[in-house]
Amino acid sequence: MDVPPQGRGYIRFTEEVGEANVDAIFHRPFYDLQPSMAVNYAHDWIEGQYDPGYQVWITVTNSLGEIKATAQGETGEIPYWGGETGFATHYNVTWDGVQPDLQVGDFVYLSLGNGLTDELQLGEIGGVLDVDADTLEGYLDIPWLTDPLPVDCGVWVENGSGMGVGEIDPNGGTFTCDFTEVGFDLKPGMDVGVGYYQPDADKVYNVFNEPAPDLRINLWGQGMPASGNNYILEVHYNNDGWATAPGVTIQGAFWGMVYLSDTSGFNHTGTGDPANPIVWDVGNVPVYRYGESVFYVFVQVVNPPGGGVFATADIDSSMDYYQKDEGRKHASFESGITETNESELNIGKWAWAWAPVVPGQDFVYAVNVCNNSENPSSEVYITDTLPVSTTLVSWFAQEPGWEQVSASDHELVVKRPTVSGDRCSEVDINVHLSDQAWIDMNLHNEAWVAASSDPNPTDNFTTMDHPVGTPEYNLHIYPNWSYGQFVPGGEIGYELSFANWGNMPMPGTLLTTYLPQGTEFIAAFSWDWSGQIPFTPTVIGDGYLLWDFGTFPNGYNQNIGMRLKIDSNTPVGTPLVLENRLTGEELEYRYDDNVLIYTDSVHGIGPNLRVDKHTNWYWKWEGQLQYELRILNVGTQYLEDPVVIDTYPTSTTVSNCWWNHGPFIGCEVDEANHQVIYYLDNLKPGETASAMLAVDLAPEDIGVLGLAFVNQVDISDFEDIAPADNHDEVTSYTGPDVFVRKWLKEGELRAGELITYTVEFGNLNRKPWNGDNNFGSHITETLPAGTTFVEAIGYWDPATPWEPETINGQEVSWSSGPMWAEQTWTFDLVVQIDEDVPIGTELLNVIEAWGDSPTDVDINPLNNTFEYRLETILYRLLLPLAQRTP
Repeated sequence: MDVPPQGRGYIRFTEEVGEANVDAIFHRPFYDLQPSMAVNYAHDWIEGQYDPGYQVWITVTNSLGEIKATAQGETGEIPYWGGETGFATHYNVTWDGVQPDLQVGDFVYLSLGNGLTDELQLGEIGGVLDVDADTLEGYLDIPWLTDPLPVDCGVWVENGSGMGVGEIDPNGGTFTCDFTEVGFDLKPGMDVGVGYYQPDADKVYNVFNEPAPDLRINLWGQGMPASGNNYILEVHYNNDGWATAPGVTIQGAFWGMVYLSDTSGFNHTGTGDPANPIVWDVGNVPVYRYGESVFYVFVQVVNPPGGGVFATADIDSSMDYYQKDEGRKHASFESGITETNESELNIGKWAWAWAPVVPGQDFVYAVNVCNNSENPSSEVYITDTLPVSTTLVSWFAQEPGWEQVSASDHELVVKRPTVSGDRCSEVDINVHLSDQAWIDMNLHNEAWVAASSDPNPTDNFTTMDHPVGTPEYNLHIYPNWSYGQFVPGGEIGYELSFANWGNMPMPGTLLTTYLPQGTEFIAAFSWDWSGQIPFTPTVIGDGYLLWDFGTFPNGYNQNIGMRLKIDSNTPVGTPLVLENRLTGEELEYRYDDNVLIYTDSVHGIGPNLRVDKHTNWYWKWEGQLQYELRILNVGTQYLEDPVVIDTYPTSTTVSNCWWNHGPFIGCEVDEANHQVIYYLDNLKPGETASAMLAVDLAPEDIGVLGLAFVNQVDISDFEDIAPADNHDEVTSYTGPDVFVRKWLKEGELRAGELITYTVEFGNLNRKPWNGDNNFGSHITETLPAGTTFVEAIGYWDPATPWEPETINGQEVSWSSGPMWAEQTWTFDLVVQIDEDVPIGTELLNVIEAWGDSPTDVDINPLNNTFEYRLETILYRLLLPLAQRTP
């Protein structure tokens, strides 16, 4: 019998056995051990049937023999093959790195643990698909083969049809797949697979389709509904497909709730009653890969306490197309109702400025309403009475749903159907300060919040008093996420934010990002409450990006993210340095916060988890620390059941643990070992997750200065190729951390010449650990012998010299204000070298900074003093201007 390659069958025979000559029936399977492959170069997968338990190695090269990718694994049962076994690169044989883009002409080499091998070169299957005519006109171009090859076509959908088209000449032979012959109607979105068989049973596929949308919708509520109060349903939708969806509508219906309003901005019909659903006319929805659209629906809960509510949302298009998962176009929400409907609202207020506001300028007041109960509130009103020296310009909100009730020059009233339980909602008021205001003038602002569901109005009122000051400029940049697959060919992402911390608009604001070597820019984006938004740079240069923001308003901030691709030929170990520089046209009072640098490297293939605690932690107040645990899979392997263990400070207790996003199963507190354990279901290559931890200080430690709280976090080790970042830790201190540093800015180090130093001083610790607000601070400079003080120029007021409080010989001392947390101040110190200073004289500078309060405990006294040495020279040396400034 001639068994074809990869042939399988059974041998059955009967034989008389034993003294009674009983017939025994033998039934044995047989199969050909020679492996074969099926390769789909449209979808980039390789698979084949084989017995379980064999090691598999796959190598892909280009037509020149250069290796593109490798994969390895073990044969076994493939769940969606109906009990059959084998290997598949999309299941049990994983790529050692990024999945390759298979191309015509590539070679695929297969090797099994039993020593058997197979190899295949990919030929071209070309063609044109016409879904209106239900046909595909195709051809083969495989110049290294000569004999005709069997070709078949199939519609790769449930209950799709297929057909053979005969044996086709591999050198330009043509064929037609006519699906009208089998009575099948093709639609956009359907995959039509075409394959040819080689004599050794290997098969090559290409896939054709007409691009189509892929719509999805999700529906969920904010917290638990409360009877009689209002409630927010969130509608999230997107087109994840390959073509714009025309004529999109969304339909919504509500049980136990009555529709009030929504934030979509779309025209709609219907009431929302199940017998008369609301239908929103969305219009065309383009493809978007990196986010989604969101709108809120406000409803009133009419079912009684202890009852329930239910809602549905459905999305569809006027286009007749095929979508593989129709279930993604339908969503529902169901919830119980709380037993009470009381809500606990309070209100807070601040200004978007780190410095006193300036006459003649605009600035922003923030008024923030928080609901400290689990119940959503009834309708909420905010009344804000502005200082008489300010005039209302405009207002906006951080979340949608707020509406203006009334507005005048000095008062604004807005309302919203509800503020959800355990949430806050911020309204921002842009005002103009009269140019008749004077320095140190006090501005008094008042705000109220009211809702019928709030039984306790004692915290529904707040005031803010703040002074008028002089102009100050400061741009500030700070880090956010970095993520992706840090391997050759991998895609990586970086996110950052910047703000104008000054009290004046900054003209000529530029952000310049210098890309790591060996990477290519893909896209940039920003984001808000509803998701990501494309944010294209003003200039995309050779190795850099530039955003020109023009005049950037004081108090405002901007989020920016960017996606890069690491070149596939970038060597492992190559440093990845992303440098971001923020500049403006005015002199800033500090420059230490204008540069942000991300440093990483290209890693090899394999498992590579990372945990980051140091990027985002903060003091909630003096009695509580909160930490974000950023969990990343930056490697190439899918990892199941990772575990994160956070060891929190021994003198604290856990207030809460929760997660922001990611495939979390839950968190568990182990008080005996001072640990919180976070369980995840899995992490895909490039995926991120985010968890939170809040710990409370012991009552006797609250407000005590000089304490240290160490927090450590570790993640599971899957034989990680870079295990150092599987651990991270943060030490948090109570009390100020005053520092000072200096460097030479400009001048000639020769007798008789003027030289300028730049000095930075401030408090490095995080809020709320200011120096004592009732005391100022001092900076004392001990000048080198042979030099004379000339002047000091503070960057906060460059037009006016900063006069010393005392000059005692070589010791010059200045008085400053309280050492506010997270602040730095900068000044230039000009001195003259005496005429008789010999060549080679050492110029030793010693500068000190400290807070004046006798009760302050500085957490790091070593950086309160800074020494700086220079030496006079014979030849002329002119240092570059502003070495540490833009």
